[in-house]
Amino acid sequence: MINPHLLALAEATLVTILWSSSFVLIKWGLEELPPFLFAGLRYFGGFLVLLAFALALRRQGPPRDLGLRRWVKLAGVGIAAYTLGNGFLFLSLTMIPAVTASFVQGLIPLLVAVLGVLHLRERPSLLQIGGIGLALVGAYIFFPLHVAMGQAMGIIIALGAALSFAYQMILVRDLSRDGVPGPLWLSIISLGVGGGLLFLPAAFEPFPRLTMTSIAILLWLAVVNTAFAYVLWNHALEYLKAFEQAMVANTMPLQIALWAWFLLGEELTLRMVIGLVVVVFGVFVVQADQYIWSLLRRLSSGRAQ
Repeated sequence: MINPHLLALAEATLVTILWSSSFVLIKWGLEELPPFLFAGLRYFGGFLVLLAFALALRRQGPPRDLGLRRWVKLAGVGIAAYTLGNGFLFLSLTMIPAVTASFVQGLIPLLVAVLGVLHLRERPSLLQIGGIGLALVGAYIFFPLHVAMGQAMGIIIALGAALSFAYQMILVRDLSRDGVPGPLWLSIISLGVGGGLLFLPAAFEPFPRLTMTSIAILLWLAVVNTAFAYVLWNHALEYLKAFEQAMVANTMPLQIALWAWFLLGEELTLRMVIGLVVVVFGVFVVQADQYIWSLLRRLSSGRAQ
C-alpha cells in the first residue's frame, strides 16, 4: 500500500511542476493573446471548472452568513491575487524573460514577512531578518548592474505582482483565523471575483483571433494548471506539514528557470543560478525559522541529558 505521506509529497511536487510550466505556456500564449484577456480567460475559466466540481461534489455548500467584512476580504483576495497579481504578472511577461519574472516571484515570502509586520503586527525574528538579507544578496547577484529600460519596467511591474500576491496571502491568513469559508470556496469566490474583473482592462485590448494553439493553452491552464492543480495541492496539504509544503514550493524558481532555458531558449548563466540558489535558501530560512529554533532546542536539550 502506498504511504499517504509519500503520495502527498509526490502530489505537491507534481503541482509545482505544473505551476512552473505555466510560465512557459503563458509566454507562448502571449504571442497570440493580449495579457489581461489571456489572464481573465484563464482564471475565470478556472473558476467555472472549480464551481462545477464543488457543486458536483456536494460535500460543502456555498458559504452563508459571512458578513460584509468577510465578503470584502474575500473580494480583496480575488483582486490582489488575480486582477492585480496575475494581471501584472502576465503583463510583465510581455517585457521580461520567464526566468526573471519567476525570480521576482520568488521574493513573495519575504514580502509576506514584511507585510505581516505592518498588517498583522507579526514581528520577524533575527533569523528571519538574516534570511531576508541573504535573499537580497541573491537578488544583487542575479541582476546585472545595468538593466535595459524595457526590462526595468517589466521588473517593476513584476514586483507589483509579487506585492499583490503577498498581500493576498496576508488576507488569506487573516480569513483563516475565522476558519471560513474553507479553502475550496475561498478559491472559487476569489477566482470568480478576480478573474471576472480582469475583463475590465481586457475591454481596452484588441480582440485576438483565437487559434487552436491559443485555445489549447487556455484550456490546459484553466483546467489542469488552475482547477486540477488546486484540488491536488489542497489534498496534499492534508498530509504535509507547513514546513514540507514550503520546501516543495520553494523549488519553483529553479524549476521555472530550467523550463524557460529548455523550452524557451532563455539565458541561464552561472551567476543567475547562484543568485537563484541564494534567494531560495534565504526564503527557506525565513519560512523555516520556527522549525530551525525547535530543532536547536531539541539538540541542546539532548546534549544536556
